[in-house]
Amino acid sequence: MEQNYFSNYPFAELSAQDGLSCLKICTYAYAYPEADNIHDANWHKNYLTFNIPAFKAEIDEVILEGRTIKYYLKCFRKKRV
Repeated sequence: MEQNYFSNYPFAELSAQDGLSCLKICTYAYAYPEADNIHDANWHKNYLTFNIPAFKAEIDEVILEGRTIKYYLKCFRKKRV
């Protein structure tokens, strides 16, 4: 399923210290590039992998909306300061 998404687009990765578990996600396109309203225009196509011993999940789907991402990034930055 992975179409070089992690090689071709920016991604976030969260890995366990032992290297056995990993969550990766990247945003690679707008889901509705022709949308003419704010409610549809800012949705993104995402590729996500989740690996733990004996289990692997891959999702290639419309998952995130840009305003939501911006909100969580803002909250995360405030907590780190």
